Amino acid sequence: MIQVVVAVAAGLPLLVDAAGIPSTAARVGIVLAGASGVTRVMALPMVQGLLRHAGLTTDEPNDPLRSRMLRCARWCAVTARR
Repeated sequence: MIQVVVAVAAGLPLLVDAAGIPSTAARVGIVLAGASGVTRVMALPMVQGLLRHAGLTTDEPNDPLRSRMLRCARWCAVTARR
């Protein structure tokens, strides 16, 4: 259930944009602000640790594939700035 809420919250701006709903509408703005708050809280290291402790995460902190993906993402971000 937690994963579904986070996935919907993360994808909500794309859904609003695809539906053609103006993001300047008051209710849409409140919903998008709440969704961004949920995704920011879920990204906190403390929350990730709690989820890992509860067995609700699939990533391992020392996963070699994850570290390679992070290095690639950093390289892409640096390259895009040039």
